[in-house]
Order: sequence, then C-alpha cells, then structure tokens
Amino acid sequence: MKVTTKYSLEDLVWYMSQNRPHCGKVTYVYIRVTGKDQYSVSYQINHDSTKWEEDRLFSSKMELLNTL
Repeated sequence: MKVTTKYSLEDLVWYMSQNRPHCGKVTYVYIRVTGKDQYSVSYQINHDSTKWEEDRLFSSKMELLNTL
C-alpha cells in the first residue's frame, strides 16, 4: 500500500477555528492504517494538541473561504 498526503511538514495551511480563518504550519503528520487499503491522514498545526483531518485544511485562504 502506498500512502499519499495532501500536505507535507512545514507547509502553510488554512483552517477555521472559533469562526475565524487561521493560517498555520504543519508540524506533524499522522497516518492511521485501519485495514489492508484503508487509512486516514491528520495533521498537527503549530505544535498545538489538536489533530486536524485532511479535509478541514486548505492551501490558501481563498480556497477556505470558497467552502463557506
């Protein structure tokens, strides 16, 4: 199985927190294998304790705002 991630370490990503857009740097990438060809990817931003799922992060502020 080959795992691909949308973001790499030190990439800047945008996300919503407390109803406001925020920008942060990816500091950890977590890959959880749940089956033969099943996995999930989550990220830690700015060494915060929260893990963010890949579908809640965006490459640009405009991309984030377009989803609202």
